[in-house]
Amino acid sequence: MGRSENIPPLQVGLSCFTIEKWRGSKHIEGTIIRSYNVTKYHYQTINGGQVFQGLRTVIYHVDDIEKAKQWYSKILDVQPYFDQAYYTGFNIGGYELGLDPDMTGIIKGNNVVAYWSIEKIEIEYARILALGAKENGEIQNVDGNIRVATVIDPFGNVFGLIENPDFKIG
Repeated sequence: MGRSENIPPLQVGLSCFTIEKWRGSKHIEGTIIRSYNVTKYHYQTINGGQVFQGLRTVIYHVDDIEKAKQWYSKILDVQPYFDQAYYTGFNIGGYELGLDPDMTGIIKGNNVVAYWSIEKIEIEYARILALGAKENGEIQNVDGNIRVATVIDPFGNVFGLIENPDFKIG
């Protein structure tokens, strides 16, 4: 089945990318797949036709998966729900923080920052620094009650913190 004229090419490309990333399954979260092409039914039934459904996973590339797993277990205060040599995943309030040891083509740095929601930024910022992170962006008030900060994890990634009492999930 070819691309429907009602689906813009960019959205079809993103949907197909998602499916190819998880290839081998014929049924993924209610998605109907025919020859790895997304049908019109798939596009119209996911979240009212919206391709982007929200943040699901943030992946940090690390050069030592065992040390990273230990460090992130400490700062997150949770053990991984998925733990393999090629990938470790943590469930953080219904979102995934992933660790990927594949450093192929990766340049450590601050290309993208994901901000993880917390309640008391001063306490968590100090705790994470005490666990081996380095200061990057100190705590700052960005709008009313919203405060953010960033640290550099021991593996060179920028890790963001946000305290936003005005934003509720769901």
